[in-house]
Amino acid sequence: LRDSPHLAEMPPQPWHEVRVLAPYLVLDVADGRATEKQSSWLNDLEAQLALEIVRLLLARHSADLQPASIGIISPYNAQVRHIRRVLAEALGAETAAALEVNSVDGFQGREKSVILLSTVP
Repeated sequence: LRDSPHLAEMPPQPWHEVRVLAPYLVLDVADGRATEKQSSWLNDLEAQLALEIVRLLLARHSADLQPASIGIISPYNAQVRHIRRVLAEALGAETAAALEVNSVDGFQGREKSVILLSTVP
């Protein structure tokens, strides 16, 4: 995948050395199940995977990456709420609040050093 003409000129980030944190990595959560909640959808396994990726990033790269530099985007409001809840329970309210978890529309126009996309189905 190519983003812009200047992408190749950008220096790699320290977390790119870990294969699972490489740019533009797609992880298939085939054994996760989408469930409907309040006319929206969520996938708990994807939420747990997002949590583990955030934990890995913050544990290994706390000198280079703050929670506020990480964004998690989902097209489904139920997934956004679920990920927020999972992060708060596991990381504590303060760290979870620093991470931006939002819908596609809610995140529009902002940048983060790391973006996780949770597609749900």
